[in-house]
Amino acid sequence: MNSPKSTLQRRISGKVKGTGHASGRPTALPSEIENDLWENLKNLSHPGFPLRALEVRRLAYQFAVKHGYSGTGSTKTGMAGQYWLSISWLTTLHCHCISRKR
Repeated sequence: MNSPKSTLQRRISGKVKGTGHASGRPTALPSEIENDLWENLKNLSHPGFPLRALEVRRLAYQFAVKHGYSGTGSTKTGMAGQYWLSISWLTTLHCHCISRKR
């Protein structure tokens, strides 16, 4: 990123309107619903047996449909899109399973 230092300083200090996250599309799920999904996924994954990416995508789609949210995936495949699941999120879920085992 080639932004001038002064531009970044103005944004951080709040002198520029709209300093919050503004890039990309709006999220498919509100943060409280996403947190509920996260808790459910943590409870479903057993120590030493973390959920795989496809399993997480299927469960996320089912969870969203159950709560009345559309746009999280495909009705044809019955799972959330591949770009919906960030690798860091899945890695965090795997680390949680490993640390619970210890």
